[in-house]
Amino acid sequence: VLNRGQLTLEERKKEARKVIKEGGGTQFDPQVAEILVSIVDQESMNDQIDDKKID
Repeated sequence: VLNRGQLTLEERKKEARKVIKEGGGTQFDPQVAEILVSIVDQESMNDQIDDKKID
């Protein structure tokens, strides 16, 4: 998911989050899926903070 075509990093993260969230309880252990989604969310927030520091 994170290596798909010409998508931006943020778009790839959103897609990965969607796949993990939708697969929770079927493809992935629901607790693990929840943790992975929170990691992706936290990383996205950190990226936004870093972008604001640069501006």
